Amino acid sequence: MLRVSHPDVVFRVIGEGAERENIEAAIRDQGIRNVQVLPHQPRSSVPSLIWDSDVCLVLLRRSEVFKTVIPTKMLEFMACGRPVILGVEGQALEILDAAGGGIAIPPEDAEALATAVLSLKSNHSLCDTYGLNGQAFIREKMSRKSTALDYERLLMKLLGKEIPVSAEGLKKTAGAQ
Repeated sequence: MLRVSHPDVVFRVIGEGAERENIEAAIRDQGIRNVQVLPHQPRSSVPSLIWDSDVCLVLLRRSEVFKTVIPTKMLEFMACGRPVILGVEGQALEILDAAGGGIAIPPEDAEALATAVLSLKSNHSLCDTYGLNGQAFIREKMSRKSTALDYERLLMKLLGKEIPVSAEGLKKTAGAQ
């Protein structure tokens, strides 16, 4: 949709997904020049590919199954400070909304995707805000440290123990037992 009106918008598809052959055939058959398809990349290359992107996409088909998944790539994009355009319903959408890390669109909606891309293309400060919000959310809510603290709070609650309100409180409580 954007190849003629905005040829400077380039989409990079990375990996060996189930639709790879169909995507490559469509690109070839339609002469699409603003979509690059790269093979699976080594884990060590992923951060630089993310940082080289202005916006990162997480697009899944509309499915009840996908409402219960949290795509790891979304968390990686947010951790790298990149705004996310999310075409997934359910838990992933809840996380993106809580983080303020990007724009949610309905799954499989090409027009909504094009609108979201152009919206972020024309508003660099919004991109920066989404990127910083997502990064802060991952650091504060989804880091190993915060996840460990959540587990410790849950276990203490199950044991009927007082629940410390801070990491410092957890250290004092753990040291006192």
